[in-house]
Amino acid sequence: MATLRIQYIENNLGEKVAVILPIDDYNKIMERLKELEEILKKTHKEYEIPQVHQKLVNERFKKVRKDPERLKDWDKAKKDLKA
Repeated sequence: MATLRIQYIENNLGEKVAVILPIDDYNKIMERLKELEEILKKTHKEYEIPQVHQKLVNERFKKVRKDPERLKDWDKAKKDLKA
């Protein structure tokens, strides 16, 4: 995208509080945003978690809630794995 022609509005403290840009720049931004939303929708569908995996994770969460002591500290688990 070409350089945007942005103007800022500042409050009495000099803080930027608003942006003004030409409508054609705004329209280009909105068009690009729609393209990105479509890409995200497609990507999300490709990486949906299968029901069987969701069920497995939920079962593990239930076990942890029943017995939180069964979990190991991450640092200790790393040391055990390296040993």
